[in-house]
Order: sequence, then structure tokens, then C-alpha cells
Amino acid sequence: MVVQSDSQQRFEKMVAMAERLGIQLSNDVHADFLQSIEFNSVQIFDYLPDFALMIRSMISKKEFTFNRGAITAIEQGILIAFNNYFDDGFEETGLQKTVLIEEIPSIQIVPLHSGSSIQLPKHAHQKQIFIMVSIDYLQSLLKEELSRFDFLFGRANQFFIEEFMSADILRIANEISKSGIQPALPAFYYKLKTVELLYFLFRDLRKRKETAHQNLSAGELKAIYKVRDALLVRLNEPIPVKDLVRIAGMNELKLRKLFIQIFGLGLYAYFQRIRMQEAARLLREENLTVSETGYRLGFTNLSHFTRLFEQHMGSKPKKWSMEKGLG
Repeated sequence: MVVQSDSQQRFEKMVAMAERLGIQLSNDVHADFLQSIEFNSVQIFDYLPDFALMIRSMISKKEFTFNRGAITAIEQGILIAFNNYFDDGFEETGLQKTVLIEEIPSIQIVPLHSGSSIQLPKHAHQKQIFIMVSIDYLQSLLKEELSRFDFLFGRANQFFIEEFMSADILRIANEISKSGIQPALPAFYYKLKTVELLYFLFRDLRKRKETAHQNLSAGELKAIYKVRDALLVRLNEPIPVKDLVRIAGMNELKLRKLFIQIFGLGLYAYFQRIRMQEAARLLREENLTVSETGYRLGFTNLSHFTRLFEQHMGSKPKKWSMEKGLG
């Protein structure tokens, strides 16, 4: 009898769910997954045809690329990925005593009828919550608010939306993903928590300025993410727009329009939002002082840094640090 490893058993759960969703994996892909990925945890909750929930934590043992086909079990729907917002309780032991690459936190929304490509560098640590939800179910929840989200519901629409985390989403994501804790009435509990996540996500999306959405090509999406990545690399000062236009390979008007369509914010507003999230991380994870954090991010006027931090994070940096148990 062949004894499967914990990681392999978790992967088999994913394979079973993939087949339920209409995704077929060849034997070669199956083998490549097992050779490339260590699955720390996988939980799946099936509420189809309305929605399905998957919570997973994994580490890539080598560079890995996987092209996923369309999800067909839900005739029309969207895939929502909450990436790297929760603590999976993973502790580095043995093989994982290397420095792991922690992916950038994000919430990403794509249509189910579109395939996707997963590209991971070696030692990438991913913690994700996926919700695959039918449009019919969403429409039953949104009712009178439907018109605000028309761009999500067109059968032929090709969109890609990325949203920031709110405190409510962070709280629910961590409640859902608590490692090793089994709630009472689990099927009921996870259904309730999934609906909560959907509520807070659509509450936040509703705050976006209404704009006309256009279908995105793969090349356009790649270009916008090149710009996003350039902004992330240099948080101590904004990059001139002319340089961002050159990076994107498109005119300024189109760059600004597509950037807002994907991220819900303009270039400079997004830069400042990311900057303040990095400030929060430096205070929380590296225990820097307020002045050290401000100077690290290019602020010479600490009063301006404090005002900006409060605007984005809800409290002044010193108070925020104390509330998080750091002061």
C-alpha cells in the first residue's frame, strides 16, 4: 500500500474540487504539482451551485508555472482571491529554514470563464482564501445595488480587479483560516463567514468612483502590473509619470484609466496608500520608531507623515503602534 504524505493528501483534496469545478488536470501536471509545491494546509467547503470556499497555504520548492483552464461548473461567476492576509501558523522547520518569499497582500477578482496563470519563484509562501461564486447568487444578495457592479456581470466581460484589505476583511480572513480550530456546526459557520467576506468586499468596492470599464487584454494587464511593481520598489519617492508611461508602453491617458479601473485609485493615490501600508508593516514587524519609519519612506516632515498615516490607517502612528501592542 502506498502511503501518501500530508501534502499529497491535501493536494488530492484540491484535485477532487478541481474536477467538481470542471477543471481537468493531466498526469504530468499532477506530478509537477507534487514535485514543486508543499501544501501546509488545504480546507474546502462546497456550497455549489451557489459558491465554493477554499483555504490553502503552500510553499514552492522550486520555480513553478501552472496554467488553469476555465471553471465550467458554475455557468457564470467570479473568482475572488484573498492573498496573504492571514496567519497560517506556519513555522519554519527542516527544508523551510530558508528565507521565504512572502507575496504581496491583495484581493483579486476575475471572471470564472477566464483561465489564469500561476507563476511562483522558489520558496514563495502563499496563504490564500478563494471564493468561487455564481453571478446568480451574488445578484440575489446585491438586489437593488446591482447596477453599481454591472461590469462584473457581463458574460463576455474580461476584467481584473484588485482591492485593498479593510480591517473587517482582515478580521474575517483570520477567523476563517485559524489553523487547527474546528468551529461548532462547521458547514454553517464557513457559509456565514464566506457571506461576511462577500459583504465587506462589495461594501468596499461600492466606494469606488463609478467609471466605464473596458475589457482588458493580457498585454494591458501585464503592462499595468509592471507600473504597479515599479511603484512598490521605490516607496521613498514617487516615480515621475513620464517614466511610468515609458514602463507601461502606452499613453498617459490610457495608463491612468486602466490603473484606476484595476486598483480603484489613481497613480499617486495608490502610491501613498501602499506607502502607508508599508509604514504600518515597518512599525508592526520591524519595530521601527515613528521617526525611523517616516525617514525610511522618504518623509523629511514627520508631521506630514503622521497626518498621512492617520488619514489612511485611522490613527496616528504612535497610537496605532500602541494599539497593536508594539508601544
